Amino acid sequence: MIKSLKEAVEIDRIKIKVAAGQATTTSDVVDMSAFESVMFLIALGTVTATGICTAKIQQSDASGSGFADLEGSSIVSTGTGSSNKIMQMELINPQKRYLKVVAVTSVANVEIDSIVAHKFGAKKVPITANADIDVAEQNIAPAEGTA
Repeated sequence: MIKSLKEAVEIDRIKIKVAAGQATTTSDVVDMSAFESVMFLIALGTVTATGICTAKIQQSDASGSGFADLEGSSIVSTGTGSSNKIMQMELINPQKRYLKVVAVTSVANVEIDSIVAHKFGAKKVPITANADIDVAEQNIAPAEGTA
């Protein structure tokens, strides 16, 4: 049994910072061929008082076209109470290989700091870290001392 997330979860940054505004933001495509589930995290920056961010998941059999909304996948975050918070969507056993997130900001300015996919339920473990990981470390029962 793998006890380490580092060996069982692949983390992909699928969208970098999007400036404040009202627009549609589409993430990079996520290939789920080697995983059973995914958790998407949308990190919000500053959200204006009346700002709204609506996010949904889409899927397709092809990586470049044919994406359709997943029923029930839409979530909404509103107002300044959403500033610097995270929107979270989890999908277990997607029916198609390719996924993406579409976030629509409306009414007033909303910043999206990033969208990150945490793919898990790997069909083969341990996984190898992808190119989005710059530095990684794993400590198993370390003693106290200099870090």
